[in-house]
Amino acid sequence: MIKKKNIIIIIGLLIITIFISGYVGYVIAENKNVASSEYEENRMINFSVIILEDLKDGYDEDLMENLISKIFAAHEYSNDDISPALYDLWDALISDGGNIVGKEDALIEALQSGNPQEIQNIAKKIRLN
Repeated sequence: MIKKKNIIIIIGLLIITIFISGYVGYVIAENKNVASSEYEENRMINFSVIILEDLKDGYDEDLMENLISKIFAAHEYSNDDISPALYDLWDALISDGGNIVGKEDALIEALQSGNPQEIQNIAKKIRLN
């Protein structure tokens, strides 16, 4: 009788251990996904800055297409409050991308600072031109 009780306790502890290890694994994987998304978002923003530097030499449609794709990728990887601002910028660049001329430095500064309000303000200026 005692042996049966001990076996039931051991099996119960084993089941609890399996559930706890599964939960810990889930939390660790989720943290890695968040870190990976943040890394990719920053990488896409850095690529965007490089493209904007090239656009200062003169508007080029291929560079603009590349910039638009990098901004959208940054938006997709973003998990924070900058995501809507990046989406607004992406939309403005698709609609009125040619109006970016002369605003490259301001956009570079806004992207590097990560300030959503500054990015949205530049998106509005691109649309208004």
